[in-house]
Formats: sequence, C-alpha cells, structure tokens
Amino acid sequence: MKLNKTDFNTLDKLLVKIGFGSY
Repeated sequence: MKLNKTDFNTLDKLLVKIGFGSY
C-alpha cells in the first residue's frame, strides 16, 4: 500500500491520539 505525505501526517495524528506518537 502506497502512502503519500498527507497519509503519513494523518497517521501521525492518529498515533499521537492513541498514545504511540513517539517512535
């Protein structure tokens, strides 16, 4: 599955919401 920059930004925000924002 290809992800563009916008998808990555959305995933980042979702991860931060869930609490996994730190890699």
